[in-house]
Amino acid sequence: ADFSTEQRAGLCVPFGALLGAAVFPLPRRGCGALLERMGEGIGESGASESCGALDGATGAALRPQTVGFVFMLISTTSFTLMAAISKIIGAQASTEEKLFWRSAICALCTAITHLRARGEKRSPLCPRRPWLLLLRGLCGHIALVGYLESIERLPLAVAVFLGKTYPLTAAICGWLFLGEPLRGSRLIAIFVSLCGVALIARPAPGDVLHSTLTGVLLAVGAGAVTGIAFCCVRALTLADESPFWILLALPAVSLLCSAPLGLHSALHVEHRGADVWLLFVGMGVMDQGGQVFLAKGLRRLSIASGMQTMYFGTIVAVLTGIALGDGWPSWQFWLGGATIVGALHGAEVAERRAIAAAGAGDLPEELLKPRAGEAPCGGCAQELAHASAGSAQAEEA
Repeated sequence: ADFSTEQRAGLCVPFGALLGAAVFPLPRRGCGALLERMGEGIGESGASESCGALDGATGAALRPQTVGFVFMLISTTSFTLMAAISKIIGAQASTEEKLFWRSAICALCTAITHLRARGEKRSPLCPRRPWLLLLRGLCGHIALVGYLESIERLPLAVAVFLGKTYPLTAAICGWLFLGEPLRGSRLIAIFVSLCGVALIARPAPGDVLHSTLTGVLLAVGAGAVTGIAFCCVRALTLADESPFWILLALPAVSLLCSAPLGLHSALHVEHRGADVWLLFVGMGVMDQGGQVFLAKGLRRLSIASGMQTMYFGTIVAVLTGIALGDGWPSWQFWLGGATIVGALHGAEVAERRAIAAAGAGDLPEELLKPRAGEAPCGGCAQELAHASAGSAQAEEA
């Protein structure tokens, strides 16, 4: 009730865009044609995935990592908009009811995508890694509940700042369990990005010191468990698990866990307007879009690189607040945003120099092993040639 009709209407455009991304194949023209030229489909029924991408303007091959960064940016934007919608709903629905309807809509979108797929594109009836899928769903649900509960106990800036520890957790889990490299430059960049988040969120030291221990533990724990959940997504993509099961894992577990309290809360509401139901749909669609692009992004990026990109969600949150009527951000926002961007760029440059110096042996496995029946794309060929040249120069020296 605190938001005007114009402010609520500001979310209608991303609603429509993400609805097409989450459920239906995009049209052949416009944005759909652009994404198809990039070599990517949005859903399982879209264009077939390949390890490379094409720039529609020049026809030159885009690096797989570039496409991965675009997908991760779309993913974190979708999750941020989902949080904004939850804030608009506010006290009109309980936390459990929000989780229930969000999960139900995500599961419905995933089922529709699966039913629209034909022939070989349809997912298998049985998952390849059922226990890993269950772990992904449980961690995702626990993290979301912990984050929402921490918001109730802490100032929003403190909860957001403490919850942004998941890139570090995910990077460490990827190093321990997936064998992905974790260089010192990446760790430094993650901590620098966290400083950028602190500049944007601006948690007061007094708020952190006087916050309840329960709220702090919930926020930090939610961030840590989120990192584990995202690491599970990365592991599932490396294991060639079906996208249908990857997308269904979280809503299926969350639906079962939130159904008792969520349905009880919904049945005791005497009257609810159509705008609240529309917001429920929007929240589910945004979450589905975030999950779709998260899986696609982590298929092309290491877990450390992909998770650091998620810090851009803090920037998107401030810009979304402006669209919803918040004031114009101060200089701390611009400095924090520049810090996040600079840290990500610096980490990528440092890693590429390290790869070039070490040779092709340190390249990601997806660059060295293209899919069956496919030749390496232009971006992969350039990576291999660049790495081999660097290795040859090092041997000469």
